[in-house]
Amino acid sequence: MIKRSEQEWRALFAQQAASDISAQQFCKANGLCPKHFSVRKKQLGLRGSRTENAFVRVASAAPAVRDASVVTPSRVMIRHECTTLTFDAFPSAIWLAQLLRALA
Repeated sequence: MIKRSEQEWRALFAQQAASDISAQQFCKANGLCPKHFSVRKKQLGLRGSRTENAFVRVASAAPAVRDASVVTPSRVMIRHECTTLTFDAFPSAIWLAQLLRALA
């Protein structure tokens, strides 16, 4: 087994996240143990799986209109690793909450 520094592990995690393959496939292609890859990722405080709870602080550039039917902030951007979702408006706060829950 090769001993890697924290920076080397973080670089591997970034490479895997930027690729279009699963962690399992990435590990196989790079001669890594999938279980050790997952354990090390959690040790470094990185998200390990889709079922894990993760809260992200959201800041709005402008105050939202306080209406139960429509939420209209100037822009909402949700970023995770190399993916960004941008919304100029959405149907309701409930819809947004359901979307965030589905993405978690």
